[in-house]
Amino acid sequence: MSENEYTISQVSKITGVSTSAINYYVRLNIIEPPKKTAKTRSSFSNLHIEKINEIKKLQNNGFPLKLIKKKLNSISTELKEFFSVEEIIEISEVSKIFYEDLIKLQLIKKPKTIDGEEVHPANLVKIIRSYKVLLDSGVSYETIKRHEEYKKLSEAEAYFLLEHLNDAKRNKSNFNQFEIVEAFENIRSFYRMDFFNE
Repeated sequence: MSENEYTISQVSKITGVSTSAINYYVRLNIIEPPKKTAKTRSSFSNLHIEKINEIKKLQNNGFPLKLIKKKLNSISTELKEFFSVEEIIEISEVSKIFYEDLIKLQLIKKPKTIDGEEVHPANLVKIIRSYKVLLDSGVSYETIKRHEEYKKLSEAEAYFLLEHLNDAKRNKSNFNQFEIVEAFENIRSFYRMDFFNE
């Protein structure tokens, strides 16, 4: 293994987190899956170690895993802003054909070139995985493509969330923005589900 590659037991020793907890974080998508090096072997990177240490710190501060997942997703771009096309495909756990179909159908943008390498922003992993879940669940490409039609609705919700955060900042010197985001999303989700129940 190279300098930036670790076995799960090495990561466990470095971070002081059990291998079963590390596997649990991977299953919950709190950290990205490790790179497969053989059928039964995987390698973790420094990025994994940074995230596991952050999880440990947040848990010690009383954060529940659900909120830690949101927090890490929002700061993952600070740890690594871009992934190569190969990394995006591997981390998203999709085939190259599936990835190319998403580009062809303009569901994701083409990669941009930085320092001679084709890359995507790190947060694209979550979107590709979400497309895969929808397609595997029987939602058609035609329906998925309609998300573009509802972009203005998403922008309106983003502005409304920003209003909540600015309001909290004005009225309270110490507030947890991740709790506000989670509460906001819970309320918006409740209103969407309430529509189906009427």
